[in-house]
Amino acid sequence: MNVEVTSRHTVLSDALRAYAATRLAEIERLGEEFPKAQIVFEQEHGLTGCEIILHPRRGDPIIAKTQAAEARAAVDASVSKIEKQVLRAKEKRDDRRKGA
Repeated sequence: MNVEVTSRHTVLSDALRAYAATRLAEIERLGEEFPKAQIVFEQEHGLTGCEIILHPRRGDPIIAKTQAAEARAAVDASVSKIEKQVLRAKEKRDDRRKGA
């Protein structure tokens, strides 16, 4: 997975970039392949926002966006949301294949 980490209105530390990329790489354990992923951080009204965009090989991108007081909490919440969406899409696809 090619992970691109960017920021708007804030400066990111290398440790936060590495943490976000590591947390996002855990999504591949779900059995899905995403050639490209984007993580966008933004600072707004004292809160740090984290938006994750996964680009699958086929289909529409999967997007999750959260805000939290701390950047790591925002990353964790976004990864949690995106995991749920990936699992839901995988179950939906598998149900279609089974003919249910």
